[in-house]
Amino acid sequence: MLTGKVVKVLSPERIVINQGFAEGVTPEMKFLVYTPGEEIVDPDTKKSLGVLEHAKGRGRPVHVQEKMSVIETYEFEIFKREGGNGEGGDAEPQQEKVRRIFDNVAVGDHVKSLA
Repeated sequence: MLTGKVVKVLSPERIVINQGFAEGVTPEMKFLVYTPGEEIVDPDTKKSLGVLEHAKGRGRPVHVQEKMSVIETYEFEIFKREGGNGEGGDAEPQQEKVRRIFDNVAVGDHVKSLA
């Protein structure tokens, strides 16, 4: 698993991370962008379960350089709109595919590759 950080926010859909082909990034990879939260402890065993990750989105490389990569969101949402053909007839609802954006992504947020 590769881990790194966001080093620049280009847009709500595109970020730059500090990992590139020198670290093994390939265009086929997927990344989770997140902010680490609090440590979670099992109430029965009192052992740490790890740090809760607050997901900000998922993306994949669209441009890989030696030491950095541009990551773009790859998830989409489908919205249905009422149809209408303007001639008094009923038309099929229209669908609109909209790319999801990263949720308040910022420089310093964490990234890790997904299996």
